Amino acid sequence: GFHPEVPFDRQIFGQWRCYWAFGYGMYSDLFVHRVTGMLKATGLRMPGRVVGGGGIFLEYDNREVADVATVVADFREGVQGLVSSTMVSEERKLDHLIRGHHGLMLFDKPSYGDGPKGSFKFIPERPQVTLDNKLKQETFEATTKLDYVSEHLSNWLDAIDARKPAMVNNDPELAAAAVTIVNLAVRSYREGKVFHVDPEMNVGEGNGSWAERWEKMSKAGAEPLHVPGWKAGNAGSVLTPPEYQKLAGPWIDGKPPEA
Repeated sequence: GFHPEVPFDRQIFGQWRCYWAFGYGMYSDLFVHRVTGMLKATGLRMPGRVVGGGGIFLEYDNREVADVATVVADFREGVQGLVSSTMVSEERKLDHLIRGHHGLMLFDKPSYGDGPKGSFKFIPERPQVTLDNKLKQETFEATTKLDYVSEHLSNWLDAIDARKPAMVNNDPELAAAAVTIVNLAVRSYREGKVFHVDPEMNVGEGNGSWAERWEKMSKAGAEPLHVPGWKAGNAGSVLTPPEYQKLAGPWIDGKPPEA
């Protein structure tokens, strides 16, 4: 590859994923798959802001990549994605889920190859949180594909043969977004910086504009933003506080605003 020639080292050869010259450890080997799946499921693509955290907290064996790593990706649509993992423990994994105001989707039984059928659950939020939530818990069974890798490749080759990019189940924009998130997280971790991505996909170092944007929307009482393909309007997205919580406004002559 592009790495300068170095003397042979059995440790580096056998554990090449632990060195920046050859890979990004969990960021590129593991996180990119989780990030891609969540982008596909939510309809999100390019992030607005990315931060990478972690460190080498236990395995001081000459490695360079982190043994504990976290990616936080914020999106302009008003969504935050978080992926975190460690190489030093595995007894209890973080739940794989999509969290919303009225409930969450929990992917608790993934389906792989000829293994058992997978499933995912919708778990509604407590009524005292949403005030009007009448949704019920549901479990959905996933369809098992015995050879989903071949089907994925066949779909890709068929799209190439037909010269129709729209035929591809997972488009290049999805791949570009996932790789952008992971690579910026690596840069953030190594350089100690926050990175912003503007709507034109220009990457720059972070500043206060991200927080200022959301504060401005809050002050203006703006309507919520949605991911591409959203068709349910503002249902579940607009918070309407009860009367007793409407406390905003200055007091004048010692009297509250509602007086």
